[in-house]
Amino acid sequence: NVNILTPKTNDTLTCGNQTLTFLQPDEKQANENDQSLVLTVDISHLTVLLTGDISTEVETDILSQYPGLKLDVYKAAHHGSKTSNSLFFLEQLAPSISVVSSGKNNRYGHPSQEFLSTLSTLNIPVLNTQVDGTIQFELKDQYGFFTNGKYDEEWHLQKEEMGEGFQRRFSIRT
Repeated sequence: NVNILTPKTNDTLTCGNQTLTFLQPDEKQANENDQSLVLTVDISHLTVLLTGDISTEVETDILSQYPGLKLDVYKAAHHGSKTSNSLFFLEQLAPSISVVSSGKNNRYGHPSQEFLSTLSTLNIPVLNTQVDGTIQFELKDQYGFFTNGKYDEEWHLQKEEMGEGFQRRFSIRT
């Protein structure tokens, strides 16, 4: 007797200081990957976008529905596929860092060279499970910490007060 909920566009779920906002289109999509849940996770003034396996078509829909969407952490769509993660999408979102999860030597060649080049062009650092192993994220106060199981290294995301109001500015150090 489990109650199953199907979130719709703009539905939110809040628990403590965490808010999930669902962005995926409500209409049935021809491409099964475009049926993926897409959501932002807002935690203590930090915004993460989780994209499932959406294609560039859904990315375009999301940008038209949420034109001012900005985020801090981008979880790459479809394991960094070339059918997702468009330059225009990433330019508009302006994430401070991207995380991509894909198996080493996978038969699809994920993450694609196109995706990695886009990140490089936009100066967006990437953590990649193929290179970095297990990636963990921990949030403490105004700091977000990425660590991995392969290297003794941390990436720090720090929000800073700048002048009037709160600005999204990060320093990323390794």
